[in-house]
Amino acid sequence: MKKFTILIVFLILLLFTGCGNVQPELPTYSISKQDRIGYIIDIKNKVEHTHMGTTIFNNFDKTYKYKWNLANYIDNSLQNKLGSNLVDLSKHGYKVDDVKDIISANDNKWIISNKTTYNKLLSELNLKAIVIFYDAPKSIFLYPYSYETKGTGLLSHHVIGIKRYFTVLGVKSTVFVLNPLAKVETEDKIVEIIYDPLISSYEEKSGFVIPSDIENITEKEFEPVKKSNITHLDILIGNTLDYLLK
Repeated sequence: MKKFTILIVFLILLLFTGCGNVQPELPTYSISKQDRIGYIIDIKNKVEHTHMGTTIFNNFDKTYKYKWNLANYIDNSLQNKLGSNLVDLSKHGYKVDDVKDIISANDNKWIISNKTTYNKLLSELNLKAIVIFYDAPKSIFLYPYSYETKGTGLLSHHVIGIKRYFTVLGVKSTVFVLNPLAKVETEDKIVEIIYDPLISSYEEKSGFVIPSDIENITEKEFEPVKKSNITHLDILIGNTLDYLLK
C-alpha cells in the first residue's frame, strides 16, 4: 500500500511537457552586474484557487484579492542581486507584451522578431539583456485527471472522500540576451503537495489545515500556501539569474 501511495504521489506531481519545437543552442555570452539589464514584472495581486471534485459539477475556480505582493518581492530580489544598473522598462513605457516576442527561434537560429523595439532598447537604453516575470496558467496532470489552473495559488482535489491540496506557482520568466541573440524561458516545474490524508508528513511540514469552507478560504488559511509559493518563487528567481549572469 505504501509503495502504491508513493507511486500515485509521484504521478500527481508530474506536469504535462508537450513535444515543443527544438530550440537553438544557447550561444556563449557573458553578462555581469556592471551591464545594463532591463526588466519588467507583470504579476497581478491576486490568489487563484482551482478545485476539482468527484464530478465536473463539483469543480470550480475562484479568485481571491489577497495581497501577496509577489511583484514587489521579485522586484526587491532583482534589485538586491543585480544592483544599480537594473533598468525598469515599465518606467520607459514598455509592457511585457512589447518585448516577450522580441527574440524567437526560426530554422534552428535565434532571430530578432521585432527590430524596431530591439533597436530602441539597444540605442536608447544601451541594454545587454532583458528579463521579464509574468503570470501564466499551468497545465496539471493529477492521475488520472488533467486540467488547467488559472495562476498562482492553491489546487484542491476532492475525490470519493479523499482530500488533497497542492500549491501552484503560475509564474514564468524569460531572459533575452540582446547580443549575441538568445532567449531562455523558465518556470517552476513542481506542484507541491501540502496535504494528503494518507501521508501526514506533508501536513506536518507545511502547516496547512483543511479550510473550514472550501469555497471561502480565509487569508490565514492561505498562509501555508503563500509560504510554499514564495519558496518556489525563490527557486525560479535563482534559476533565472543563473541564465542571466553568465
